[in-house]
Amino acid sequence: MLQLTRMSLTDIPEVMRLERAAHDFPWTEGIMAGNLSRHHLACLLYADQQLAGFAIMQQVLDEATLLNMVIAPEAQGRGYGRWLLERMIAEVREQVQVIHLEVRPSNHRAVALYEGLGFNEYARRPRYYPRRGGGYEDAILMALNLVPDSLAL
Repeated sequence: MLQLTRMSLTDIPEVMRLERAAHDFPWTEGIMAGNLSRHHLACLLYADQQLAGFAIMQQVLDEATLLNMVIAPEAQGRGYGRWLLERMIAEVREQVQVIHLEVRPSNHRAVALYEGLGFNEYARRPRYYPRRGGGYEDAILMALNLVPDSLAL
């Protein structure tokens, strides 16, 4: 059974374990805590009462940006990322016109997830993400237009 709850400061130690397991260059606890303001939607995904992922979205006026999303490595490939992101989108749908995100091109699963939910690539940031072992890779900038007849991205 999947369950969505709001993230709080007391959740940060557990969330940081997932963050460190999923990213070569994880956020710090301070960055994580700083993204729990009233302008952010921060949710935890539980699968069978175990933390399986989280997502943080920032809203500014009529736009939102998915800042971070992690599914525990051992829980990937089960549709949890799609389930979580669909619920995050539903939470902001009435308040925003577009949702932005950025993703590494090498994160094929994430790119496929975003495309499958209707996100479209609109630009790239060259040499944006550091790579383990040196060098950089681009960031793909994607957007989901929630108002199809508008000029939003």
